[in-house]
Amino acid sequence: MWTAQQVIDEVRNVLDLDADELVTDSKMFSFINSAVRSLTAEMLKLGVEDKYYETNAKLSIVANTEEYSLPVDIYISKLYKIIHQKPGYNEVLPIKRLRGVAEYEKYHDANLYNHTNPDYAYKILNRTGVHKLILVPTPKVSETDSITIWYARKALVVDQVTDIVDVPEEMISYILTFVKVECLKVDVGNPLLQPMMQELKELRQVVIDTLTDQTHDGDNLIEPDLSHYKDMGVI
Repeated sequence: MWTAQQVIDEVRNVLDLDADELVTDSKMFSFINSAVRSLTAEMLKLGVEDKYYETNAKLSIVANTEEYSLPVDIYISKLYKIIHQKPGYNEVLPIKRLRGVAEYEKYHDANLYNHTNPDYAYKILNRTGVHKLILVPTPKVSETDSITIWYARKALVVDQVTDIVDVPEEMISYILTFVKVECLKVDVGNPLLQPMMQELKELRQVVIDTLTDQTHDGDNLIEPDLSHYKDMGVI
């Protein structure tokens, strides 16, 4: 994987920039981070099978507590799957998202009863800009590390020359070209800007085409809520 220093050196070499000219290393870090954010947004929006940023975290259940913090490095609440390993039971169960036309009624109904061994569902709430995981029904017993959250993490931020540029190796050309464009924007009137912007546009399309050609992840698709039709006896 490339380091920030390698990206900076490559860009300076191609554009013939000196370190003490218009673009400092600090600006380079900002450009690199912008490029990475641009790329990760495309990757996660398309939801491809090759989940470069996929990771997981354990969650402990606390008795009489429904609200839990999501992992600090999660990318905009991008959850792939939540799994519950019930202590003392030889089974793992997916915790499905509470949704559908009657989700609020289901939430309140679930908490009317004294469940001691429930199959949990979850909701995501926005608490003044902070997303929280809500377990439904509210747990009655505590469990240590019994829940595993599979999610997409944020890309690492670059703020030192030794930091890794956190993108797949095959996408580094996009990062380099993005940074070149940002550097050329600083040098007002540089005739290389327009050709480089066109190159970036073409590279962005290549990235989208490459990601689109990959197999989409079925588990990341939201299952339709059919309970209303089941209640009506339609299915």
